[in-house]
Amino acid sequence: MLDYDVDEWAERRMILGTAKAKELEKQERESATSVRHRVPEAFRGIGIRIEDDVLITATGHENLTSGVPTDPEEVESLCAAEARLPFLATRQL
Repeated sequence: MLDYDVDEWAERRMILGTAKAKELEKQERESATSVRHRVPEAFRGIGIRIEDDVLITATGHENLTSGVPTDPEEVESLCAAEARLPFLATRQL
């Protein structure tokens, strides 16, 4: 059996898409003999912080980020999607 490596998830989700990757992850978790983490234990599972940008004027305010997804599944899906701008799709990482 192979080790279960959390760091491989992000790459797999970008390649396969979230739904397919999650099914494989579930199977691997259930059959794993050990778990490896590169992230220090103190920082595991704490999530991310999402903040809004708000424009305040003399006549009111406008939430400039109201259309940005905040649901974890939507954020993961967006991160796993192919780049929509040509320079991002061809950029070497």
